[in-house]
Amino acid sequence: MLELYSKTVDYQGERGIIGTIMDITKRTLAETALHESEDMFRSLAQIAPVGIFLVDSRGQYFFVNDQWCRIMDITVDEAAGSGWLSAIHPDDRAAVGEEWQSFLSKGDEFTTEQRLLHKDGSIAWILVRALARRNADGFASGYVGTIVDITERKKYEETLKASLEEKSILIMEIHHRVKNNLQIISGLIRLQSRQITNPQALDALRECETRVITMALVHESLYQSGNLANISARRHITNLANTLLMSDERDVKVAMDVDVDDIPLDMNTAVPASLIINELVINSLKYAFTGRESGTIHIGLHKDPEGFLELTVSDNGVGLPPDLDISRTTSLGLKLVTRLAQDQLKGTVKVRSDHGTAFIMRFPPGQPKSIKGA
Repeated sequence: MLELYSKTVDYQGERGIIGTIMDITKRTLAETALHESEDMFRSLAQIAPVGIFLVDSRGQYFFVNDQWCRIMDITVDEAAGSGWLSAIHPDDRAAVGEEWQSFLSKGDEFTTEQRLLHKDGSIAWILVRALARRNADGFASGYVGTIVDITERKKYEETLKASLEEKSILIMEIHHRVKNNLQIISGLIRLQSRQITNPQALDALRECETRVITMALVHESLYQSGNLANISARRHITNLANTLLMSDERDVKVAMDVDVDDIPLDMNTAVPASLIINELVINSLKYAFTGRESGTIHIGLHKDPEGFLELTVSDNGVGLPPDLDISRTTSLGLKLVTRLAQDQLKGTVKVRSDHGTAFIMRFPPGQPKSIKGA
């Protein structure tokens, strides 16, 4: 394709025409390709299921597609310049404007959720994504972005959140009622024990009462925590140790040494571990310090390098009889320790009896959950 440029001139008394001819084939093809590209972009933009916008380097809107207008509930003329802010909820306009200006000054990518106030008074939510367009010198020449209506997703999230809060309240109430019921059972056992004169029967009832109190304490810890599925091992075991120590009526001065990592414990781990501690601490209080004025009971819970939990309950008392085999003992308390460690915690039990007695239980951790309290 050729382009002709001509001009009439006077030369030495004669009129004539001078001109130039240029081959503009490449330029014409480039212009045609550019127009076709623009037409394709506009066509794609108009049929896109998301809102599309283009802004200049100052953040002024100069193109929006029809879907953008439908989602924002404003016209093209209303969107021009900074007019798009009129679609933002009045309570959020200042914050959204500052957020947008911050992106324009230093951002390459931008993703945010914004609340809209439609003309009919309804509230909608959009997900905004924008990306800087840079020239050959690296300066931002403008920005291209999309918006998606996420109103239904937000409604679902609110419904889900309300359902979760309701469930959390229900779980809290269940733990509270279970704790209260266990305390009632404990009280009934205590009342019944007042009518018992046989020392062995009375001792058995008191041990049964402490087991009930220990289980109630687990539910109390869950009820008081901000997480209704897990409890803090350190806080719970410290409270349990202090409760057991205060319930002891013997004259021996016993110090309680608690060294526990701040590990989350779920119900399947907390209950059997607590009962194990209950049995071993009571056993130490009853037998370890016979003939002594003082002693120390140590409770430890740590995670080893392999990820297993190691629970240790030890004392510096008189130690166990040398011929005692805990796998064949007739003691209900030691039988419970073995069964709880092996059957419920799926772990092992080791016993050392030098300079006192030490029970070491090693077991895999549970699977802590994360149901947050209300």
